[in-house]
Amino acid sequence: MKFFHISDIHFGKTYKNRLVENSKILIKAQRRAFEKMVRIAIAYQVEGVLIAGDLFHTNEVSIHDERFIINAFSELNDAGIKVFYCSGNHDYTDSDSKVRQIKYPQNVHTFFNDVAQVFEDDKGYRVVSCGHNNKHEMRDLISSFPCFSDGVVTIGLGHSMVSSSSLTDGSEGDYMATSVEALKATSYDYWALGHIHKAGQIDPFLPCYYSGSLSGISSKEIGPKGGYLVEFVDGRVQDVEFVQCSEVTWIRAEIEVDRSIREIDKLYDQLLKTIKKETRGINANQSIFIIVTMKGTSCLAVALENEKLRSEIESHLSEESGCLSVELRHAMKQVVDKEKIFQDEGLVKEIAQNFKDKEKRDLLLEVLMEETLFDIENTKDKRDYIENILEENYERIVSYLLGEDHGNK
Repeated sequence: MKFFHISDIHFGKTYKNRLVENSKILIKAQRRAFEKMVRIAIAYQVEGVLIAGDLFHTNEVSIHDERFIINAFSELNDAGIKVFYCSGNHDYTDSDSKVRQIKYPQNVHTFFNDVAQVFEDDKGYRVVSCGHNNKHEMRDLISSFPCFSDGVVTIGLGHSMVSSSSLTDGSEGDYMATSVEALKATSYDYWALGHIHKAGQIDPFLPCYYSGSLSGISSKEIGPKGGYLVEFVDGRVQDVEFVQCSEVTWIRAEIEVDRSIREIDKLYDQLLKTIKKETRGINANQSIFIIVTMKGTSCLAVALENEKLRSEIESHLSEESGCLSVELRHAMKQVVDKEKIFQDEGLVKEIAQNFKDKEKRDLLLEVLMEETLFDIENTKDKRDYIENILEENYERIVSYLLGEDHGNK
């Protein structure tokens, strides 16, 4: 007996910060991932598809999305496959929710109320679940789920933040938050959870998984996306296999710009080399969105603050690398040319020379020695510490005085 566990599809999500053509591709990718999931479910003759919340991005569903979902569920119905769907914090099902009003095919079993409901099947399994009735469900509803001891395969289904899981860092929001201990207390044979967009097992000693998002919907969702094919043998989980469904792959990379590079075309070569390395081995059918953060100190830092120039570089990199989208993020600092500063006239020359002058730097040292922000009792250690700061941060201090530090004070 097999089930397909998915979650966090977010139909209806818009991509306002993306180019129009890329937004259309991401929306289309969501649908194609869902269609692929349906094909896989039919090919493996699964008993049911477990949807652990956030099928929709809001509880106001467009006619277009409604028709798509009904057609997909109907295709599963024709293949004798059931669908078990609980609402999440995005597609929450209050009394006015369009999600609740949709006329789903007969194979779809919904869990839209905030109390545990049990679906029993004569094939020897049950599904226990509940939904979100509001946008900010903070109660631990799972802790009140019923326990069973009759040997029937029991599957828990929910859209929940497991606070003590290694897959979460606390920034995801405490929606229907529960704990590993509460999940273990149910003794269920499998827990199909949603909300965290990263796939993985929640605890090594617990058959409980987040399936992650079905298709990557933001740059934070790097790597393959899909769901879990769960197989039961003799009433126990025999295998949990991740199956990729998405045709979109997000990649985030960093590049330490070579300080010796002084021409844009040389930087371009370094960027292209990095992108090709990061995308090596990815299936050619995948649409790749890559974000590259440029770091380090470079004389090109100021030039690359120009959005038009960055856009031109991104376009060429996308075309040459085969990536659907390349986005460059600027985190570089401008190189300060000491010799050039000392040759300048006026205030710039005075600032640089004053700081270079040992006597005046010693005077600054004495002033800093009186400051209480350096919590060092030993006078020699304190002096050595401050001298090192002045020496090691020469460029940064001068850059700041010249107003070129780009916020890195």
